[in-house]
Amino acid sequence: NAKTILELVDEERIELDVKFNAAVLIVDKVKKTTHSISPKDQLELYGWFKQATEGDVNGDRPSIFKNFHIARMKYDAWASHKATKNSKAKEEYIHALESL
Repeated sequence: NAKTILELVDEERIELDVKFNAAVLIVDKVKKTTHSISPKDQLELYGWFKQATEGDVNGDRPSIFKNFHIARMKYDAWASHKATKNSKAKEEYIHALESL
């Protein structure tokens, strides 16, 4: 019945949220230890994290001038996932971590 289906959907969403939150904690821990994550992988994780937690990027793309190149790369990483649903972005973040 419909109630059972909704309960399953809620369980799947909760499970995804738990996995996503665990993945975020793992990434934070790895970044704080001697294990490093490459800048390329950090940008990929950043883009998926921002899309999962805030949705589509907004605002203007930072200038390449005046030492804004890091901000620009982060903006581009986030913008590359525009229109990706929250749940898909969480799945991709988890997958990106598992691929390290």
